[in-house]
Amino acid sequence: MEKYKILIVEDDIVFAEATKTRLLEMGYLVSDTVTSAEEAIRSVRDDPPDLVLMDIVLNGEMDGIDAASQIRQISNIPVIYVTGYVNDEFLLRAKLTTPLGYVCKPFDTEALKAVIEVALYRHSMETVLRKRRMRMCDWRPKTNSSRRLKAWAAWPGPSPTISTIISRQ
Repeated sequence: MEKYKILIVEDDIVFAEATKTRLLEMGYLVSDTVTSAEEAIRSVRDDPPDLVLMDIVLNGEMDGIDAASQIRQISNIPVIYVTGYVNDEFLLRAKLTTPLGYVCKPFDTEALKAVIEVALYRHSMETVLRKRRMRMCDWRPKTNSSRRLKAWAAWPGPSPTISTIISRQ
């Protein structure tokens, strides 16, 4: 099994340490444990992890959703929200950042491992598809339709539906 590096963003130090212990027992590496959105962004820049476990409510000016949005702008690192808060506002804002998971605290180790494994697999498959789409677009003539294809190939999340592509033209 490949050793994936995971960044833990959690303001509850006791919960962060317990999560770190669980991740290490599951065979993952923990790249860093931080308590604020600003530290998370800095950690991603300094030592990019393979995945981020992000609490939503954090210390500091930004929350975890804001941090995930900024991380998404600077890298293609998948985020899984791990939070004790489930309400419509958080869920709506969280969905806009295209996370690869949303886990409610408290959780059991098996559930966390399943969410992480599915997220890592899905992210790797989307990366392969994105690269294939980019290669497919490179041989096409440089026309307006080619620009649309490149935009489609660079789509950050799952492949858009045909209605999404048409509505963006």
